[in-house]
Amino acid sequence: MASNFAERVAALNPIIEKICKASGVPGLSVGVSQHGNVLHQFNYGSSDIEGSVPTNSDTIYGIGSISKTFTATAIAQLVDDKKLQWNTPLKDILPGFHSRSSLVTNEATVEDLLTHRLALSRSNNWWYGSDGDLILEQNQTLSAYSQLKPMGLFRGHGQTYGEYISASIADPLGLQSTTAIHSSVPESNVAKPYAALDNLDFYQLPRPQAQSGTIMGPAQGALSSVNDLLKYASAMMSSAAATDSQTSELRGMQKQLAGHIFMAMSTRESSYGLGLFRHQLPGVISGTGANGMFVKQLPVLVPGGNIRLVISHPGSLAGYTSFFAMLPEIDVGVVVLTNSIGLADPSACIGHVLLEALVETPSPVDIMQFVEEAAQSHIQSYPKLQETFNSLRGNSTPPAALQDYVGVYQFDAGLDFKIVIRLKSQSVLQVVFQAMESQTWDLQFLEGETFHWLTSRDDQAKKAKFTYPFLPSLFKIVFERNDDGLVDHLIWKHDPAEAPEDQLFKRVPIRGGGL
Repeated sequence: MASNFAERVAALNPIIEKICKASGVPGLSVGVSQHGNVLHQFNYGSSDIEGSVPTNSDTIYGIGSISKTFTATAIAQLVDDKKLQWNTPLKDILPGFHSRSSLVTNEATVEDLLTHRLALSRSNNWWYGSDGDLILEQNQTLSAYSQLKPMGLFRGHGQTYGEYISASIADPLGLQSTTAIHSSVPESNVAKPYAALDNLDFYQLPRPQAQSGTIMGPAQGALSSVNDLLKYASAMMSSAAATDSQTSELRGMQKQLAGHIFMAMSTRESSYGLGLFRHQLPGVISGTGANGMFVKQLPVLVPGGNIRLVISHPGSLAGYTSFFAMLPEIDVGVVVLTNSIGLADPSACIGHVLLEALVETPSPVDIMQFVEEAAQSHIQSYPKLQETFNSLRGNSTPPAALQDYVGVYQFDAGLDFKIVIRLKSQSVLQVVFQAMESQTWDLQFLEGETFHWLTSRDDQAKKAKFTYPFLPSLFKIVFERNDDGLVDHLIWKHDPAEAPEDQLFKRVPIRGGGL
């Protein structure tokens, strides 16, 4: 059986290479294992285009949200060590934890946090800026979010988050390239991050900053390699199957790999565990990445035999996309790592074709149809929005007195976040998020007293911005006046789950009074 698996996935190397070329992937590493033994590895392209450095199975990549899986595993070890419980209230661990919902403040637990059960908004634009900058400090986290992975859980164990990940997971499993402390691995071993432009050229980006000690470190700050992640997958599955958890390589895996919240009303399971998605087949696997935004219908993974469960997680950063999956019924692990933020999500498409081979699907999909549709839809998404903005503007002209809008605007709900509006010239306004020069964008008139900072997809990509998910209101700055006719606040609706009045920034009075 193992040799059949190896032959089937090896036969996919040409199609994987085609996906990379069509989606803008400069470098890729793929691995498949069973029972802890490597069945197949495939490496494509460069980890460093300028230096012509080829990828290999020990090349280190940013793994984005797959970091959440490690965070959940680390907490499972703490629970088994009786350092905390799954139902420990967050307010008992994190001083200052507070939500606008008293129910969340008083009742939210560690398990709720790891399973995304708090029904809180994402608010990614509070912390993620241009050029990969983190525009909130870690110590501002609690006032900004209640859903971030809690680094404070590890302080009581006498270690930082990154130190505990190494001590409780990486070191015992022999994971030589897995870390949340980026300085602990040679930079020359880390694949350089790139953005894919519309013409499929590559643009090198700065390394993502999230790691141990920063905001979002436990949610997306880990680095790893194909060889390490295959070992990790094997250890998770074997530990979950073990009858004696105390002799397992990892403890608490039955809990982590179980479903805890349903994602859809369906006769087949589609759920989220502790840092992992669970999909009962037949089902859509690649929808947990970005592709669902760019294709009319996602490919369905149909098994040809008795394999019915896929446990997986995608990952994306500005410069990296990844896919991690396990088939526990046959003890198989699948890893796909790339060093670009490509057109749509190529790692998920590659993951899909690998899984098709492993579950012996009777009728494989034409994956290139989905890849090409997603890539073109992604490229066209920005011109389409620009056309929408152009139609809104019509023949209207911008206000004459741009000086009316100049000032500092402070978020109105306690978080120390400010927006500066300034004149670049007598006819051009600029917006400066969090008063950081690196977060400066020219504003264009849209309609009424609304301006926007939309630029081309290539321009956004070169500044290491996520060019998905696509939210038109993210680019709008809406000014409003008080009863005296003075501009006294603006609305930046960057979070689709929050009402406009909850995304209001009040103008800071100048010295001596007035606005």
